[in-house]
Amino acid sequence: MSQTKSGHVVANAVLLLLVAAGGLLMIGSALLNVILMALGVGAPMPEPVDDFTMGQYVGRIAGLGWCVVGGAIAFVWCGIAAWRLLGGHPKARKTAIAAWVATLPACCCFPLAGYGIWSLTRPVVRDELDR
Repeated sequence: MSQTKSGHVVANAVLLLLVAAGGLLMIGSALLNVILMALGVGAPMPEPVDDFTMGQYVGRIAGLGWCVVGGAIAFVWCGIAAWRLLGGHPKARKTAIAAWVATLPACCCFPLAGYGIWSLTRPVVRDELDR
């Protein structure tokens, strides 16, 4: 029995690590924006005095919060999925497919997720990982 990983498994692990790195970049971007807003650099936060400016305020905070939460989830989940794929862990294929399904709503990850789901459901890869 060979311990060499197929090209699809290695490609999935590499792509998952790229998505995990993107998660770190999302967190860094949100933190940089918070720091710049605190220093007063760039577009100032509007004072929530009416409904419109309150919407701007809530929208900006929600957007930054989504970047931090989404980035943390992507970093942890995709990192674990890649580690499991390369380590031959039981349930590695299911973990990776779940991670790819979770990245589908991000338009930039749609082609990666499509490839990941397609390749991990191929019979050859399924047999390799679910042995």
